[in-house]
Amino acid sequence: MTVSLRRDAQCTSLHVGFDRAIDLSRPVLMRVDDGPVQAFYTPKQLNDLADAVDAGQRANLGEPGFAAFLTEIAAGQVAAGEPAAAEMLARFARIKESRRLGVACEAMARLLPQLRAGSLLRLSFHVVTPSEPEPYHWPALGRREVVVPLQSLAPILDSLPPTH
Repeated sequence: MTVSLRRDAQCTSLHVGFDRAIDLSRPVLMRVDDGPVQAFYTPKQLNDLADAVDAGQRANLGEPGFAAFLTEIAAGQVAAGEPAAAEMLARFARIKESRRLGVACEAMARLLPQLRAGSLLRLSFHVVTPSEPEPYHWPALGRREVVVPLQSLAPILDSLPPTH
C-alpha cells in the first residue's frame, strides 16, 4: 500500500494505492486520531448523489450522510452562500476504486488541518475475498486497518509549493 500527498498550483490531494483489490461493497473509512470517521464512496454513489442534488430530490441513496445532506439542501440549510454542488464536493469527495482511494481537493481542504494537528491517520477497508468460499472463511478476516503516523507531515506540507 502506498499513501501520497500531491500538491499543485490548485490544491492538495491524498492518494492511496493498494497492491490487491479492495471490496467496494464494504465500507472504506478514514479517521485522524479521535476525529470524525469519514467514509469513501464509489464514483457511482457520488454520481447518484450529484443527480439527486441537481434534480432537487430527496432520494434514498443508502448512505445516511447523503440523506442528511439532501434534507439540508431541501431546508435551505447548506453553507450560506455556497452552491450545493461545492458543499457536496467538500463533504463527500472521497473516492474508492478497486485498487485506489483518493481525497479530492475540496474534501482535502477540510482534512488538511486535521492532518497537520493529528498524530495518526487510520484507514480501514476489506480486501476482496476469493470468489469460491474456502472452508472456515469468515468475511471479517478480510478486514484491514492501516495506521499512518503523521508526526513528520507538517514539515513536508510546509515544504511543498504553495497553492494559489
